[in-house]
Amino acid sequence: MALQFPENPTDGEYVSDSATGRVWQWDDFKTRWILIKQYFIPVPGPTGTIGPQGIPGPPGESIKSTVPGPKGDKGDAGFGVNLLGTVATESSLPVAANVATGDAYWVLDTETISIRTEAIEWANGIAIRGPSGATGPDGVPGKDGVNGEKGDDGLAICEVVAFPPAKGPKGKLFIDNLNRVYVTTGL
Repeated sequence: MALQFPENPTDGEYVSDSATGRVWQWDDFKTRWILIKQYFIPVPGPTGTIGPQGIPGPPGESIKSTVPGPKGDKGDAGFGVNLLGTVATESSLPVAANVATGDAYWVLDTETISIRTEAIEWANGIAIRGPSGATGPDGVPGKDGVNGEKGDDGLAICEVVAFPPAKGPKGKLFIDNLNRVYVTTGL
């Protein structure tokens, strides 16, 4: 398509041709269009080769998800447990290769179970005792016991008298008929 110049240009007005890369300017004095610049329009070259792999960047920040993942598939049935007996210690267990998967022994010194696994080894220290339970209710009260034998007479520490003695052993207590308490001083 041919370049269209304005019919009534003003002094200094520009017109550019993007197809050829030329820029024209109107000159009132010379009353003509003057070519003032010639740009070279680049022609795309062939695609270059792929550059080398860049250096890995630093590790990103780890973020814990708060959304639970999907439910997993149902697992295979486990091997059963076959309690064969007791041993004194774990070192007393038979060679694992000589018993079947799931065979187990109660280990007396640790009060745990050791089970032969599919990996042909013993899984030791498996506790089977649960936590302590809650305290149970109080039991029924027992029957009254049998009466004991009559004991010896005790020592009197106080004597009831109508009138306190004028003299007596030191520290002896007397109570008169008006419930007054007297202590003898030994004088």
